[in-house]
Amino acid sequence: MEMVNKRSISDIIDSFGLNRFTRTLVVLLGIANLFDYYDNMIISYSMPLMRVEWGLDAVQTGSLTTYSLLGAMIGAAAAGIIADKFGRKRTLAVSVFLYGLTTLPIYFVHSYSVFAVLRVICGLGVGATVPLVLTMISEFTPTKNRAVYVTIGMCFIALGAIFSGLVGSFIIPTHGWRIGYLIGGFPIIYAIILHFTVYESPYYLAGVGKKKEALEVLYKLEKMAKGTRTELSEDVLILPPKPKTVGVKALFSRNYIRITAGLWIMYFCGAFIIYGIGAWLPSLMLEKGYALSAAYILGLSNNTASFFGNVVTGRGSEKFGRRNNIVLGFAASAVMFVVLAFIQGSFALIFATIFLTSFFFNYATTAVQPLAPESYPTEFRSTGVAWFNSFSKFGGLLAPLIAGVVIGAGASFSTAILIFTIPSVIAVLAALFTVRTETRGKSLEELAIESEKA
Repeated sequence: MEMVNKRSISDIIDSFGLNRFTRTLVVLLGIANLFDYYDNMIISYSMPLMRVEWGLDAVQTGSLTTYSLLGAMIGAAAAGIIADKFGRKRTLAVSVFLYGLTTLPIYFVHSYSVFAVLRVICGLGVGATVPLVLTMISEFTPTKNRAVYVTIGMCFIALGAIFSGLVGSFIIPTHGWRIGYLIGGFPIIYAIILHFTVYESPYYLAGVGKKKEALEVLYKLEKMAKGTRTELSEDVLILPPKPKTVGVKALFSRNYIRITAGLWIMYFCGAFIIYGIGAWLPSLMLEKGYALSAAYILGLSNNTASFFGNVVTGRGSEKFGRRNNIVLGFAASAVMFVVLAFIQGSFALIFATIFLTSFFFNYATTAVQPLAPESYPTEFRSTGVAWFNSFSKFGGLLAPLIAGVVIGAGASFSTAILIFTIPSVIAVLAALFTVRTETRGKSLEELAIESEKA
């Protein structure tokens, strides 16, 4: 057996550089995000038709989007704890299977109450998926590319939104709103694919005392990257000291309370904007006088822009640093909401303004995501990422309801849009006052040691 100097998991993964496995993993995990967000957002395109079919008022219509968010809050919080205890891969596969299994039956539903129950259960899987994908990508990618690959994985959320927009714009008007939920059942099959194609995180394995299994995963990565296998003894693999406190309690300990608060506030604000705009934009466009198909196309503009925002923000995180990138995105969002609120002109001009506004608020929200797994050590990284995602669901839960109340009270288009400048400004302030450590270019082990010494 070849004897080498002691090395961390990050050292070994960094030595492989970017390789076929990294790219394949990001795509596989990204597709889970795609279907996750599709199943979550298809309601935006079925909502106007369901409102008519079931005779719902504005507040009831807004509540259609909240049921999956209620489940998602519980699912995200539980999944983080489960993944830190039983593994990332297994928890992810079960979560994907669950949200597919509970989306498919909605095709047959004719009851508002049954719909609500299924959406809450669906939300358990929806809420768990994104934080688990975020954690796994951060634990498999090279240090210098971590933010870029994390945000590429999050791009698939935008692709899920685009997919739901395409279904909503071109299939639902012809075949009815139920077809959207029939398509949403495909993750039942995809969960099985994930189970057989994705490896367990070596960070998790080593963290629970399974160094041999962690090394086996690293051997497989090396084989795919270099075509070789460098045998290592378990003693060669070094880990940072275990944190004094783990689990949910650790998130609020002295070393982590500031960054926990900052992450929660920033992502809450981002979710408030994304879910509020996503849920009500087609309806707002209808109120503004556009035809249903035109309103859906404008909604699709919002979703398409989110993809480009997600693509670019990872590069921004590596170039400007995590905090500066977040501030840039949310400040630009606040400006664009003011512009959108008062813009007048042609359909093309409205389309372009919605596109640019969506680009910035998605850029800003995604810019928060690389910071979350970097802020916590392996022992409670999934818990930290999942709970920050879970809390953000309050933003997603409140936004459609608040917008529904405002619109139901007869507020103008401008007033409804200006609401979203408030969370944009709050997020800027949260970034400035809570993000004190720059994580760019540092390995996960370095960051864990720094946090424990703080």
